Amino acid sequence: MYFDRPVISIKDILEIMLSYPFGEVLECEYLGGVPNVTFKVVTQQRTLAVRISNNGYTSIDHLNTEIKLLEHLVGIGFAESPRPVVGSNGEVLQQWKGYRVFASDYIRGIPGEKVEITPGLCHDVGRIVASLQKALSSFKGAVPRGESFVERGTRLLDLLPSTSGMMGWELDVSQILAQWKRSNTSFIQLSDRFVSSIIHSDIWPPNVICKQETVVGVVDFDDWCYGASIIELCASLVEFPMFNTVTLNAELAIALLRGYLEYGGTISDIEEHLIVDGMELTCTSWLACNALHGLDFKESEIYLKKLNILRDEEARRRLNKDIHQFIDIAIASSK
Repeated sequence: MYFDRPVISIKDILEIMLSYPFGEVLECEYLGGVPNVTFKVVTQQRTLAVRISNNGYTSIDHLNTEIKLLEHLVGIGFAESPRPVVGSNGEVLQQWKGYRVFASDYIRGIPGEKVEITPGLCHDVGRIVASLQKALSSFKGAVPRGESFVERGTRLLDLLPSTSGMMGWELDVSQILAQWKRSNTSFIQLSDRFVSSIIHSDIWPPNVICKQETVVGVVDFDDWCYGASIIELCASLVEFPMFNTVTLNAELAIALLRGYLEYGGTISDIEEHLIVDGMELTCTSWLACNALHGLDFKESEIYLKKLNILRDEEARRRLNKDIHQFIDIAIASSK
């Protein structure tokens, strides 16, 4: 898989914004993103998040479907999603020097990694996960071929031996591939017994915009895919009650699960038994994704540490037991 990283200067942003009817650019701030890059752009009339998509990593079909997803979420009143913005030509997608440009209204707030992760915030993350799950399941658009969670993850894992080697990461790749295969097999074998739909697949603190303990926005839908809906809950458990640690914080996990259940999220018996597998899948795919994106190993090491824990059968059993207990407590306290 090849992609290039758009290298953008402030001068480029001024040129890009000529495609939009919002007047002079007053302010510009790099927000991040690999391999797509995103800027906060303040104009005379509007404040936007402007994303310049790479070439090679994100297909036009994937990007067009993302726009349809966001338009669907706006249309059904999901207030926390980005609102796509059209350019002067009436189209959402714009072109700049061979790159595709996509703008949305900027969501004001603080990214989740810059606030304290409290039980109150985790409860609201649970609300967002349940609400987003329901909203995305009502999307009726076609899903392009090759855009499932399993297919995307498999592509990333196939590249891990070469990408981690290029980055100089010291990994036992065979163990990581075995973990992906084990957990992936569980999901494939039981796929007819749980709900699948479009999922965001990248719910973690930098993509959750907060005001105090309330989630006011979920951004970065460019990794959307089709997969088991329970994966969204698994990802949020990995990233909030376990943010930058290998221990699942009981109070935070119960709060997240309670928020999820109170706002209509469901967990079948089969899905409950798959949560640890789902957590393993998300850690594995994110580690492989970071290697492909060329991130420093220090930013990715936490996922390797979590995978090392999940590889230990006794630790895995304890985690599974804890999650069952936390779900029972969350159910009891939600009544």
